[in-house]
Amino acid sequence: MNQTTLAKEISISGGGLHTGLEINMVLKPTGPNKGITFIRTDLAESPELPVHLDFLVGTERETTLGRGEVTIHTVEHLLSACNSVGIDNLIVEIDGPEVPSLDGSAIEFLRAINKAGLKTLNAPKDMFRVREPIWVEDGDKQIVILPCIGFKVSYTIHFPDSGIKSQFMSIEITPESYEKEIASARTFCGAQEIEMLRNAGL
Repeated sequence: MNQTTLAKEISISGGGLHTGLEINMVLKPTGPNKGITFIRTDLAESPELPVHLDFLVGTERETTLGRGEVTIHTVEHLLSACNSVGIDNLIVEIDGPEVPSLDGSAIEFLRAINKAGLKTLNAPKDMFRVREPIWVEDGDKQIVILPCIGFKVSYTIHFPDSGIKSQFMSIEITPESYEKEIASARTFCGAQEIEMLRNAGL
């Protein structure tokens, strides 16, 4: 299987969910073995921010990449859409500190990507294969990764003091199932959290 980028450039604008700033973003095709990289165009000197664990600096209700004093917030919905169609090489030029939230989900990013189309590059993908179980626990949250042919996610959510209660979903993730079942899922919070979040500037 070969690497993939966009077939043509995409421009997206909108407000940031956490910063409230109006943001302009351009997704640009790039060559193989480049990965996905963010560049802040509003700064005189902006280091490239590759999508890599080495540059993960925050996961409090959103995913933040950072390098020195330069950060990009709320990258998760855009990256989810890219991953769903196999994009592994992309330049993201952005004139502010946060990816536009649009409707709060990944669906608008996915629609823009599908409209632009994909380009297959003449370079093989690096594939990660899970060969034995992996378990990670953080307080009351756990994730277990098991070997599997394909990509299947089984998920339980438990909010006993809200209308959500306990819910379970298990789904084989394909481009089709992602677009139908996952892409339109929005970030949410409970009513009791709103004032705390506002006081924190979110």
